[in-house]
Amino acid sequence: MSKINASTDNYTHTIVPEKERVNAWHIIAIIVGIAITLPGFLSGAKIMMALGTVKGALAIFTGGLILATIASVTGYVSVCRRRTTYQILDHSFGLTGNRLVSFIMSLTLLGWYAVTASLFGKAITIALKEIFDLYPPEELIIAIGGILMIITTIFGLKAISMLAKLSVPLMLLVLGAGIYYILDDYSLSQILSATGRPSEAISSFGAAVSITVGSFMVGVVIIPDYARYLQKKSQAIQSAFYSFAVFNTIIMVFAGLPGLITGQADFITAMYKTGLGIPALFVMAFATWTSNVGNLYSFSLSAAQLFPKVADWKLTVGAGILGTVIAIIGSVELFIPFLVILSITLPPIAGIYISDYFITEKTSIINSSGPHIKNIPVIPFVVWILAIVVAFSTEREVFILTTIPALDSFLLTCISYPLLLKYFCSKDKSFLHTKN
Repeated sequence: MSKINASTDNYTHTIVPEKERVNAWHIIAIIVGIAITLPGFLSGAKIMMALGTVKGALAIFTGGLILATIASVTGYVSVCRRRTTYQILDHSFGLTGNRLVSFIMSLTLLGWYAVTASLFGKAITIALKEIFDLYPPEELIIAIGGILMIITTIFGLKAISMLAKLSVPLMLLVLGAGIYYILDDYSLSQILSATGRPSEAISSFGAAVSITVGSFMVGVVIIPDYARYLQKKSQAIQSAFYSFAVFNTIIMVFAGLPGLITGQADFITAMYKTGLGIPALFVMAFATWTSNVGNLYSFSLSAAQLFPKVADWKLTVGAGILGTVIAIIGSVELFIPFLVILSITLPPIAGIYISDYFITEKTSIINSSGPHIKNIPVIPFVVWILAIVVAFSTEREVFILTTIPALDSFLLTCISYPLLLKYFCSKDKSFLHTKN
């Protein structure tokens, strides 16, 4: 198997060369390594405690299937074009429009970094207290973690791969051990029959599915940052299915069961109460490190579209410092609302570049960005805003579509974008060309 370039060349402005391409399991390890982190555990815990074992697991699996379906297509597009998410968006939103989209996605990644860094600091602080009876300021731990994450990210995707290969088996082992300890005190039938207590944030099956989708939707939208390294198009489906439908479901369910059974809403405390002790806290913190390296890596690719002349490592350092400062100030309290917003605003971006790719490749439409106003294409932004408005309306239950706002926004985009393009093409033949 080929190895990903160890240099700091992330192919930010070029396609991935053939010699750097890898098989599906290599990318699965990276995606799962990034997904296995405390924010994902927190979502799993909240869903399981709200809905109970069976209903909660089914909601998580349903969300995983939605993620896998979307990720398989975004991955397919990336393998075809061999470019980052933000390079692909150039074709859909135009050079000027993509800068706005990249800016919004950069802010999103920075928010994820801050939330994850906050939870990293909390986990390490608890571990130091329990093992060494030390009480360092949580802010200091966050700052130290931020430095480690920045240094790791500077070395690019190879560093993410190495961390993932170490953290994935360790984390699955820890989560499996947590279930084993629970089975010591409770029978399997007791665990399966455990019922939840709906919360304000998660009051229904659809809300739980939407939270699951929102928890990882950032990763699905930016799948091209990693999937572009795949050797074959068919591997995009394999990578997506195992990453989200299989491993993501296992991780979130196993992470949620300790809280459901022990009645402890705080995930870290719940895992500690299962009898795993400090090793679990350190491994979870290590996995969070892996995830935040992924956040910084994708941020540098996104920011490169805004600052093409600035070196990747400088963008990484700047983002890491800013995200760490935000984490120290505090952002965990806004976690669930943040996920709801993500689940609504990000799916349309993937829906637009997916539709744009297949329209361009399979139809006679050559100028798929449609009419422009001051070099900014109108159609993708109109569709994006429309999808967000509809999804917010369904989230507020003004009216109901699929009961999953994240899916509402994505599907609406996939339907409305081609229809609008077809309408404008019927009015202006300059958007057409003849295929041989």
